[in-house]
Amino acid sequence: MHPSRLVAAAAAWAAAVLYVLVGLGVLDIGRAVEPGAEDLLAFGLAAGAAQLLVGVAVLVARGRAPLLVVVGFEILVVLMYVAVASVRVPAYEVYGVTIKALEIVAMVATLVLATHLQPVRTGAERHVGHGI
Repeated sequence: MHPSRLVAAAAAWAAAVLYVLVGLGVLDIGRAVEPGAEDLLAFGLAAGAAQLLVGVAVLVARGRAPLLVVVGFEILVVLMYVAVASVRVPAYEVYGVTIKALEIVAMVATLVLATHLQPVRTGAERHVGHGI
């Protein structure tokens, strides 16, 4: 198993744990400025579940395409964090930045893994030149 696969999964799962702790109110990330954006439990559990799935996806993926989907997802998550900074007080805090750092580690490790994978060959490609 390529080491970047384990690094990506571990980083995603660490982010998942932090998201759940935020959702449960164990970690304080400040408050929302916009009304209706205060449901941290739903946010923390959903975001934690998403990062849990990211870790699983990285571990089980055998081709580049699903890994690149994970990279794209993590890019969107990080960009959304920056985009909604204006609706949080403080806009950036230590737990949110730590989670984003873990997601960036997961993203980079997944990208490294995707570039080091051998292409997945179909059954037809394996038999080219063998009279089949």
